[in-house]
Amino acid sequence: MPFLPPVIRTMLTVQWETGMRSNEVWQMTTAMLDRVREAWVYHPIERKTKWKNWNPPILLTKVCVEHIRSYLNEADPKAPFFSPSSLKQSAPTSDSSSSRPRSRR
Repeated sequence: MPFLPPVIRTMLTVQWETGMRSNEVWQMTTAMLDRVREAWVYHPIERKTKWKNWNPPILLTKVCVEHIRSYLNEADPKAPFFSPSSLKQSAPTSDSSSSRPRSRR
């Protein structure tokens, strides 16, 4: 994953580590995190299992916490971590000197 933009890399890492669905990652905000204890807990508003009245919290691993820490927004705790504007800011430039290897066809 080193060739991915940092925002996408973080999103995929959080999904992989927790088993979250994409929409659960997209809606993450600082206000939805319980950071009182060493292990952080995420309380998403919407879950696929909502119709069953089952909305368990999601325990975030240390790897998740390391990746998410830089996206915390204390000034606006209801702002999503990952938004289209954050993707544009981290988008790779169309530089011809890219370090990514090109495929031979």
